[in-house]
Amino acid sequence: MAAKDVSKNPGEVGLMPGPEQAMGYGRGVLEDLFDKASAANVYGRPIKQGDVTVIPAAEVTAAAGFAGGYGYGPVETGGEGDHSAGGGVGVGGGGRAFSRPVAVVVVTPQGVRVEPVIDPSKILLAAITAGGFMAAMVMRMLKPESAAKQLKKT
Repeated sequence: MAAKDVSKNPGEVGLMPGPEQAMGYGRGVLEDLFDKASAANVYGRPIKQGDVTVIPAAEVTAAAGFAGGYGYGPVETGGEGDHSAGGGVGVGGGGRAFSRPVAVVVVTPQGVRVEPVIDPSKILLAAITAGGFMAAMVMRMLKPESAAKQLKKT
C-alpha cells in the first residue's frame, strides 16, 4: 500500500507513510547501527613513532531489536453513521554498538607482537561479584534451618 492522504482539512497535505516506507526507515536505522559495529572499526588508526608503529585493536559488538505494525479500519469522525477510512503505521527499534580496547599490535624492525589490554576495574568487579555469590552460598549452608530441611527430605 502506498502513502495515503490522511489530512483533516482540504488543501492541507498530510501523508501517512505506508508499511514499505516505515520498514525502509527501520531498516536504514539498523543498517547504520551495524555499519558502526563493522570489522573495519576493530582496528584503530596506526600511530607511528620513529621505527615503531602501534595499532589499537578493539572488540566491537552490536545488538538490536526491531518491531513494526500496521493498522487500517473505519474511524468514526462525527455524527451517527459518519465514518471514514483511517489507519496507521508504527515502527520502533533500538540498539547499541559497544567497543572496548582489547589489544595493541606493535610493529618494530625486530618483528610484530600483540600486547593485551588488561582492564583492572573489570577484573575487580568480577572478583567482587564472585565473592558475593560465594558468601551468600556459605551463609545459606550455615543456616541450621536449611540443614534440618535437607535432613528431613532424606
